[in-house]
Amino acid sequence: VPWALAYSKWYHQYPRFPLQALKAASVLDEYTLTDRVIWLSSAQEVTSKLKIFAQGGDVDPNDPLLNPAHVLLGSKAKSEDQVIWEKFMTWVVDHDGGHQIVRDFKKPSGSGKEEQLYSE
Repeated sequence: VPWALAYSKWYHQYPRFPLQALKAASVLDEYTLTDRVIWLSSAQEVTSKLKIFAQGGDVDPNDPLLNPAHVLLGSKAKSEDQVIWEKFMTWVVDHDGGHQIVRDFKKPSGSGKEEQLYSE
């Protein structure tokens, strides 16, 4: 594994945050892995120097780049709060509840165009 070596000519660990890593990749003419939020949060001067090689979608459930979201109930959830967490869990999976929030959530890209970040 290249990241276990002291130095690699082709693999660099960037010790900063994803925004800075994406900027470094654009300056150094290298590649990186990032998520859609980081891409859309980056300045156009950064993204214009890069090309998206592959991106995930939700058409194929076996897509290795799919970024699914899950709602989990902890094992220590209080039984006296059961009505609240049951309503919340039901709302999250409701087409007009949590799913609509996910569908409608958008972020402006570097070009100013609003893009949907997540899908159902």
